[in-house]
Amino acid sequence: MDNSLDILEIKGQRLNLLVADFYICRYCKIVDRDDKRGLVGHPCSNCGKPSPDGMWYFPVQIHSLINLMQEQYHLQPPTNTQKRYILEAEEVPTHQIAVIILFCTLWEVLIDHFLVNLMSALKLPEGVAERLLADHKYRDGRIGKLFPSLTGDKWADIMAELTSQSELDFIETEKFYLRVRDARNEFLHKGNSWAIAAQMPEQCLRNLWPSINLSFSYIITMSQKYVVKIPHRTPNSHIRWNAPLRCSSFTPSR
Repeated sequence: MDNSLDILEIKGQRLNLLVADFYICRYCKIVDRDDKRGLVGHPCSNCGKPSPDGMWYFPVQIHSLINLMQEQYHLQPPTNTQKRYILEAEEVPTHQIAVIILFCTLWEVLIDHFLVNLMSALKLPEGVAERLLADHKYRDGRIGKLFPSLTGDKWADIMAELTSQSELDFIETEKFYLRVRDARNEFLHKGNSWAIAAQMPEQCLRNLWPSINLSFSYIITMSQKYVVKIPHRTPNSHIRWNAPLRCSSFTPSR
């Protein structure tokens, strides 16, 4: 039976539940979805040390950005007069433009978070990670220069490898992000709201789950290659990762 879930139907529950069961061990930095890590004293599957508490892999900023995207998308539309002008101009509803900006910010935070955790796992000397990020301020430099210098791998090669192993098309996910980023820049720097396609806010919501999985897949792959052996899936995960969004603890709104 197909139990796939339309993310747009989730209204009564916070979307940050998508990232609420990704955990990281405080000691060995293994990242997995073992929800028993929230139990005090639960031994880590990698290093064996007892858990003092459950530590989310994704920081609070990412939880907040996801929830804000959900809130902005589902806000009530403008008045009839405003809505008529918007439809005639084929523009995105004003209240949904924020979804575009938030989605780009989410991607930037996800990339930074991945690189910070990768450098931490690689045990770089104190202060080096901060200097490297300062020297590579933008996405293209961080994945085009910094990432290869840390790993010896090209970002595009790892992307292709991850896509071949997944039910999700990460290559298309990243291409979509780049289109959204270009549209955001056109709007923010040139005031061109027509650069934002009418369906783009909806597509941003639909690309949330693949974007989250892409970030998680990168840290899993890099950790397996350079740090520790990490399981791809744990029996206690209530949402399967590396696959389309399934019904789990979410209750679709009707």
